[in-house]
Amino acid sequence: MSRGGASAEDDAGWDAIGEKDGAIGYEAVLTDQRRQRRRIEHGAVEGRNGCVRRGMHRQLMLVLDMSKAMAEENDVEFRPNRAQSTFGLVEDFVRKYFDSNPISYLGIIVTYGGKAERLTELSGNRSSHIQALRAYKDSPKGKRPTEGPPSLQNALSKCKASFMETAGRGEEATKEIVVIMASLTVCDPGDVHETIAGLKAEKIKCSVIALAAEVKICQTLCTATEGTHTVILHRQHFVESLLEHCTPPASTAGGHVTRLIRLGFPKLVAEIGPCSCCETPDLHEEGYMCPQCKAKLCDLPTECRTCSLQLVASSDLLRSQHHLNPAPIYKKIAVAALDKSGCDGCGRVLASQAVDEGATAYKYSCPLCTGSFCYDCDCFVHDVLHKCPQCLA
Repeated sequence: MSRGGASAEDDAGWDAIGEKDGAIGYEAVLTDQRRQRRRIEHGAVEGRNGCVRRGMHRQLMLVLDMSKAMAEENDVEFRPNRAQSTFGLVEDFVRKYFDSNPISYLGIIVTYGGKAERLTELSGNRSSHIQALRAYKDSPKGKRPTEGPPSLQNALSKCKASFMETAGRGEEATKEIVVIMASLTVCDPGDVHETIAGLKAEKIKCSVIALAAEVKICQTLCTATEGTHTVILHRQHFVESLLEHCTPPASTAGGHVTRLIRLGFPKLVAEIGPCSCCETPDLHEEGYMCPQCKAKLCDLPTECRTCSLQLVASSDLLRSQHHLNPAPIYKKIAVAALDKSGCDGCGRVLASQAVDEGATAYKYSCPLCTGSFCYDCDCFVHDVLHKCPQCLA
């Protein structure tokens, strides 16, 4: 059944459907802006009005619950089921993670039936993670999650082992684990509290995103390792919770080793004819040439499979600097109804830019240049530009 372009079968869920002028339609954009504003106001304020030290070289292990709980089909927020919907969101997360952290590593673990399985190794190759996710999603295990509860202890042990295997090239890296859990029970072979104590000793930060409800052992894990525990409310909340882990965590004093990292900046080269690269068997007309071993690669950022040199584009590295010097938090100021001043970003009259109809209009003023912006431009500056345009003018 559909009316006004909205349907109960749409993936956006009921929270994105509203009624206006007697017609049902989507208010997803406005709802997303409100959530962005809350994230800006209540997010990690440290560093917004000053510099903060962050671990730009990260090692993150992503644990996916693939137990029977992920096959739930009655949740209107996740169509056709939790597993298939989660794979799509995780794929987007992988892309944005490497866009924000071009010199970092990522690995993926799946857990089901009381065991854990390594889906991808800890590496900086974005394309390999995406290909593995798509292959698993289309496999019988991905389409029909295995019965039996997940094993939190086995998954955490696998993650710790992956960190130890790359200890030689990642001593200065921050180590993190993000668990996406839908099951309300776990099946562990031993004392999971000993595993948690080991992770705490290694300063490995663990966070959990629960799709169903809070589980006590997950809360204990997050508290002990100084991570975050989130129980999602709807699909958009799930997306936001994932994207929060794209931002590098703040480093504590003396918490991490600092050293230089060898990077390569390959040039884009075009071949006379189709040629394969060292990452995939597919043929490409053009690709990137490793400056150290001259191997051909098809995507950046990545790690050269021949010489293990971390390869990035200079633009990607520059884009990651906004984590260290973010735009300042704008001050929220009420605008009088007769005020005809315009937004310094889009030029619209600020008095007419109330978020909700009939509500008080506000402008958002930069504390450094005193520039005034509307709500939309404020969100655009902090979520996309990461620099105040008036300060740069």
